[in-house]
Amino acid sequence: MAVSSSARVDSRSTDGLVLLSQGAEARVFELPSFLGGRPAIVKERFAKSYRLPVLDAKLTKQRTVGEVRCMLRCAKVGVHAPCVYMVDMQASRIYMERIEGRSFKAFLRDHFNDATRSYTPAAHELADELGKVVARIHDAEMVHGDLTTSNVMVMGEEDGKSKAQDVSHRLVVIDFGLGFLQPLPEDKAVDLYVLERAFLSTHPNSEELVDRAMAAYARHSSSHQSKAVLKKLEDVRRRGR
Repeated sequence: MAVSSSARVDSRSTDGLVLLSQGAEARVFELPSFLGGRPAIVKERFAKSYRLPVLDAKLTKQRTVGEVRCMLRCAKVGVHAPCVYMVDMQASRIYMERIEGRSFKAFLRDHFNDATRSYTPAAHELADELGKVVARIHDAEMVHGDLTTSNVMVMGEEDGKSKAQDVSHRLVVIDFGLGFLQPLPEDKAVDLYVLERAFLSTHPNSEELVDRAMAAYARHSSSHQSKAVLKKLEDVRRRGR
């Protein structure tokens, strides 16, 4: 993750940064011109006043490092995630690739037919692809931690539109802020459960999409743990975690 001297950014200033969103853990900015003039996304974790400063600094560092490690491992195993440009540990900032596309959540909203109460073939194809992507993430011994349709981007569209038969889209997984490496089978099962609940609570009549995603996960997972993960998923469902 080498960074040239020309890419240095003053961590004490937000000059040039455009605030896009703020959550409980971090702010997300856009930097219109970064490496070679290309745009970047900057994720900045901020201090929590309710924590002891020493503990807060430790947790912030752990989560920043964990997020970067997950994104770097994604690149190694063929999972599309934002490219990491630079990490400023002092400012708790990650500078990363800006993804051109829209959320899978928005994609599914536009690919739902109100008249038939069903989804287009393209939506079904991407549900298959998502199951395959999650299997690859888990096979690489990591979990995402917040698998929702808002944290998956869809690329390969023009002006946010696509033909129903077009399956040339590419899924990009974003926001590994709660991700970590070396998970237990139950951690992977909880990952799947969060994804399942995200579908069912956000997207009407999405049961078939969930079934397709889970079937693709089972079909494409090469890990010896996959059967244990799916068995744990049944346990997690019963507990309603």
